[in-house]
Amino acid sequence: MTTLNQLQLTNMTAGDYRAEDPKGYTQGAWVGKLYDSSLSTKEICERIRFFTKQQYPELKLSVVKRHYNAISIAVMESPYSLLVTPSIENLPTRNPFNSTNEQRLEMWKKTYDSGHINVNHFWINDDYSLNEKGKEIMNFINSICVAFNRDDSDSQIDYFDTNFYYDLSLGKWDKPFKLNIK
Repeated sequence: MTTLNQLQLTNMTAGDYRAEDPKGYTQGAWVGKLYDSSLSTKEICERIRFFTKQQYPELKLSVVKRHYNAISIAVMESPYSLLVTPSIENLPTRNPFNSTNEQRLEMWKKTYDSGHINVNHFWINDDYSLNEKGKEIMNFINSICVAFNRDDSDSQIDYFDTNFYYDLSLGKWDKPFKLNIK
């Protein structure tokens, strides 16, 4: 298997791992730089785990194939603090729910205490619950997913064609994320 250094996966954004797909049906179709149509979703899971463990060997990960084309990636345990502690000072200024700061803080604390935090892979850098190390790790995992994926979808014409769907999280619904500082 190719090494991490040969791929130069560090210090790049997810967009650096994909290129325009000239054979795409839709405008904006792209293909990841490591995309291989012969790889199964299970094999892609193995590669995501391999490259992440190569960069962050101290992380405990769960990388599982959910359906024939869906992957769930969860950081289960880390020696690094990846989360911002919920507080009024740390609340973002945007308020999409028109709720009070106290209500938003209460929701954030419940999520934080549950140990299961979903991360929107389109908005990792805007996620107020992740600290800088958390964003670094999630961006790295996201970049690997993009590198093995392809997307020729256009929701305006109800056309969806992607190699796989994926979600990122800290912990799972039934097994919370653990901070394991040694």
